[in-house]
Amino acid sequence: MSDEKSATPLRVLLIDDDEDEFVITRALLNDIPHTTYELAWANSFEEGLDAIKHNRFDVYLIDYRLGKHDGLELVRAAHTVNIDAPCVLLTGQGDDATDVAAMEAGAMDYLPKAELNAPLLDRAIRYSLAQKRVEASLRESEERYRRFFEDDLTGDFIATPDGRITACNPAFLKIFNFQSFEKAYNFSVERLFPTGETSWNALMDMVRREKKVSYMETELRRLDGQTVYVIQNLIGEFNGAEELVSVKGYLFDNTERKLLEQELLQSQKMEAIGRLAGGVAHDFNNHLTAIMSYAGLAGQVLPPDSPAQNDLKGIQQAAQSSAALTRQLLAFARKQIIKPQLLNLADAVMNLEKMLRRLIGENIELITLRDADVGLVKLDPGQVEQILMNMVLNARDAMPNGGKIIIKTRRVTLDENFCQYHRDMTPGEYVLLVVSDTGMGMDAKTQKNIFEPFFTTKEFGKGTGLGLSTVFGIVKQNRGHILVYSEIGQGTTFKLYFPNQLPPKTSPEQLPAAEEFPTGSEVILLVEDSEPVRELISRILTDSGYTLLTAENGQHAIEVMRQPSTPHIDLVISDVVMPIENGEELLNHLREIDPHLPVLFMSGYSDDLDVINRIRQTNMPFIEKPFSPMTLAKKIRAILDGKQTPA
Repeated sequence: MSDEKSATPLRVLLIDDDEDEFVITRALLNDIPHTTYELAWANSFEEGLDAIKHNRFDVYLIDYRLGKHDGLELVRAAHTVNIDAPCVLLTGQGDDATDVAAMEAGAMDYLPKAELNAPLLDRAIRYSLAQKRVEASLRESEERYRRFFEDDLTGDFIATPDGRITACNPAFLKIFNFQSFEKAYNFSVERLFPTGETSWNALMDMVRREKKVSYMETELRRLDGQTVYVIQNLIGEFNGAEELVSVKGYLFDNTERKLLEQELLQSQKMEAIGRLAGGVAHDFNNHLTAIMSYAGLAGQVLPPDSPAQNDLKGIQQAAQSSAALTRQLLAFARKQIIKPQLLNLADAVMNLEKMLRRLIGENIELITLRDADVGLVKLDPGQVEQILMNMVLNARDAMPNGGKIIIKTRRVTLDENFCQYHRDMTPGEYVLLVVSDTGMGMDAKTQKNIFEPFFTTKEFGKGTGLGLSTVFGIVKQNRGHILVYSEIGQGTTFKLYFPNQLPPKTSPEQLPAAEEFPTGSEVILLVEDSEPVRELISRILTDSGYTLLTAENGQHAIEVMRQPSTPHIDLVISDVVMPIENGEELLNHLREIDPHLPVLFMSGYSDDLDVINRIRQTNMPFIEKPFSPMTLAKKIRAILDGKQTPA
């Protein structure tokens, strides 16, 4: 073994008020093989503490006696300044009590001067350096764990088997709404867990059996009782007797993803309901068409004074009421065919009042007020329902403790002074719809954003933020205007202005007691996929004198038209939505064959609104199912006589 010493010396400071001790210690260090020691001397408590504060040495050898101070004081002082190097206490008279005191003060070792020699001093210094490195490594590891524990986005906690929390991180406080660590410590985590299979006690039984619980999705409760969805992992700590002594928990807050998932599922469910409603309504209106038409046909063959005439009228009225119910259902599902028409807004509110009362609950009073003459607006009835439902539901949510909703309809005249402050409005006659509530109100900042899509003041998962933006879109689409007035604690008022449609006044005309049923002799091609409806319309048309050809879809209709034996066709009556080839595709083929061939489209409510709306936007003649034989006959005669106006 080589006797060469290490090239890098270890810097040692002897803190002793006796210079002879410095000479002795230096000689001992020089006798140590393989290691080079570089010894310096501080002869007072103050000089030694200054060197320690500046961290100038690798090891400090401290004498127990330092004038009016002692070495224990210096060791303690060294630890208050976070010393990186170890301290070894030296004393002339050693005893067990001093040894214990030295260790408690933070010294790495304790050496009696009477027993001191080179190997012992070398071993003490090396041991102290090794221990210090271990301590530093432990501190670094603990600091890393502490930072990880505190910075971890998962809610981490440690608890006793009976549920008492002994440690947790900030994420845990946030998840469960604890205001401080003091509020969480010693809190029973059992209160955050539900009862049953995922209760705290049930999970502890699982931990005792399997040592841990891995990736379990659970609904827990916050301090305020709200549900929080977590993915939890629990790890048990056991003693030598395999007894569970503590549990470490790692909870990932899955609430946002879960609520988004539920919202998506709800959206998909509503979309499915809408598709179902569209399909059901399409078939249902075919049946209503049959009911109304057969009742109309029966009324034509019975004497006008027959008692059965009133029964038939009752059947037709019931069918019309059923059609209105279908329109309400599809308006809610946003699957209705858009058909603006002149209507009395006050009457529309009155017709919807019963449904609106069911929406708001018993703790809210609904008041409706109307002018005697409010005028007329041109709106789709389904869109009116959407406006009122969205506005009323929004008002309801602003009054969780109850209140009043007031709906007014008025006829107003806006002058130039008013429009001067509302640049997008023009002077004229308007119908005003006012929806007011006595709710919590909104501040100015919120009012600026309420019509933006997806903006909502409701808590996450309670609203999509599309209600008022939908209202805004409908109002603007119909050349209307919407204004909002609100103050915190004073409620909110929405004012919707629609142009007042002023039709020319005409003197009322008395209809004849019995209308003459229109007839004709032209050739008509009927395209309808529903066999019962096809047979019914065929009967109506043949009884009216028309020559009738039939087809069950668009493709079949083209085949019929191209047959050499087919006579000249004067009119095509076609359903809009059919299998194989729908009405839109049929129209394209018909225009290739005869660009001027008249076509009458008919439809109930369908899932394929795009096709229906595109056809209607072309101003093609259109009749809506269900219809009566008289309505169909008049429509056909108007088209063939060139008197048809766009639908």
